[in-house]
Amino acid sequence: MATIVGRTRKDGSTVYLAQIVRRGHGFQESRSFDKEKTAKAWAGSVAQIA
Repeated sequence: MATIVGRTRKDGSTVYLAQIVRRGHGFQESRSFDKEKTAKAWAGSVAQIA
């Protein structure tokens, strides 16, 4: 399952953190993106592979 969290940087811009965690499988991966759409696309593609 993927979680997308928006965070504000010190300079005021927003970064989106995409995190995928598979409990029981020992799989965890996260990555930051400037656009929410890109974060969702990445999370969807990684979630299908994992």
